[in-house]
Amino acid sequence: MLPFAPVFSAYGASTVDIRHRHESPAGEVSEKVLTGRVLRDMRSEGIQGHDVEVAVSRFERDGTEWIAVEGTYELPHVGLEQPGVTDAETSAVPGPRQEPVHWPGHGVLDTTVLDSAALPAEEQLAGPVLVDASATTCCVPPGWAVTRDDNGALRLTSLARSN
Repeated sequence: MLPFAPVFSAYGASTVDIRHRHESPAGEVSEKVLTGRVLRDMRSEGIQGHDVEVAVSRFERDGTEWIAVEGTYELPHVGLEQPGVTDAETSAVPGPRQEPVHWPGHGVLDTTVLDSAALPAEEQLAGPVLVDASATTCCVPPGWAVTRDDNGALRLTSLARSN
């Protein structure tokens, strides 16, 4: 589990380049018409034609020559800062506590509940555990263990497979 897992998919979708592609068997629709369709689709997303990189390719499919026109608009790409945990953050988090939790196939078990910042890097903690983060909770069932790596990502390991 990454610290920003709940929004990671949305982040990826919002930073991927925008592409539109139209293709046709050669001779059925002209390159000019296909280009017009690509630029129309880009305009519908608020992107002006002069901002679109257009590429034309020809290829064979099932013995027929095809033509494809693809338009690309590159979005600005920003990097994510790796969320290291500082000593100040770990001293401010509450310590672990025990809560009764129902685990399918195991019934109600006393379960350790702790803040993700309280899990030291590279230290393995066997389940059942609930690791709370600001935007999500990582569930570590019985028979599994959790480790926080140097980048702050939580990694689950099956204890049965590691023996």
